[in-house]
Amino acid sequence: IFRDKNYPEILVLEIGADRLGDIKYLTKFLSLKIGVETSVAPVHIEFFGSLENIAKEKSDLVKSLKKEGIAVLNYDDQNVIAMKEKLNCQVLTFGLLPGAEFYASAISLATNQELPFVSFDLNYAGNIYRVNLPSIIAEHLIYSVLPAIAIGVAYRIELPAIIKTLEGFVAPKGRMRVIPGIKYTTIVDDTYNSSPLSAKKALYQLSRFEPKNDGRKFAVLGDMLELGGISEQAHQEIGRAVKEYGVDYLVTVGELSRGIVRGAIDAGFDADHCFNFSDLKEAGEFVQEKIKTDDIILIKGSQGMRMEKIVKEIMAEPQKAEELLVRQDKNWQ
Repeated sequence: IFRDKNYPEILVLEIGADRLGDIKYLTKFLSLKIGVETSVAPVHIEFFGSLENIAKEKSDLVKSLKKEGIAVLNYDDQNVIAMKEKLNCQVLTFGLLPGAEFYASAISLATNQELPFVSFDLNYAGNIYRVNLPSIIAEHLIYSVLPAIAIGVAYRIELPAIIKTLEGFVAPKGRMRVIPGIKYTTIVDDTYNSSPLSAKKALYQLSRFEPKNDGRKFAVLGDMLELGGISEQAHQEIGRAVKEYGVDYLVTVGELSRGIVRGAIDAGFDADHCFNFSDLKEAGEFVQEKIKTDDIILIKGSQGMRMEKIVKEIMAEPQKAEELLVRQDKNWQ
């Protein structure tokens, strides 16, 4: 009947699902103009039962789009790009492969600052544009930047303006965000959530960093929840990645994460450099004691593990926790 003058013209919403039917229910009362599909991964597989069911559930988002809508699909993910066949709306694709309409190439980690930052060539409509992300340290976040660019173009924003704006992009709280730690250490805070795919990507990114002087690399990892029957296998795979990606010390929190330790040791990781805790506070105090100047500490775990509490334990300015960390409001505290 009327519209508040302060109501936003565009809403950007994350549509989540824990079980089959969640997305179809949500799209019944959301009139979507653009739908973005970033990936299909084994998340919440305990409730979905299979990757195929996850793909089916996620496809309900873009299948709800009307003819004038726009689906933005990850060209590199076979389960995502397969959704294109079921759509009658406009489709834009993104990825790292040349077949995508918006694709990134010449990806690099520039090193003219304390930690390397991501830059890449954006290929679109026969032209190449250099994109610099001075506050972004994780190459896999390109899969978030590319659909944002595609959406900007869909809204007829000039590409140079989009690229200029992206130079100021800062990763959301708990998503591969760099936070100064005590003892002049560096924390990579990836505590928003965890899954086998995202944990491997985070560990890979840790391998790309070179600590100063005699600094070491710590992986502080919590349980990955809701993985059902693949849980033990998935945790052991992360342990093998810990060894593969050159971590110096492994600290895990939770019963399931003992599988990470088992996988790491089976892969040849030094058992004397593995530590498991059932209590967050004990883990945080141990890490606080163990780290020294120039160390880099990756901290990651499922939402329910509350790994941000360890970040708060070792961050240089804990008084900034509300500003910098996830889950700091009263409901979570």
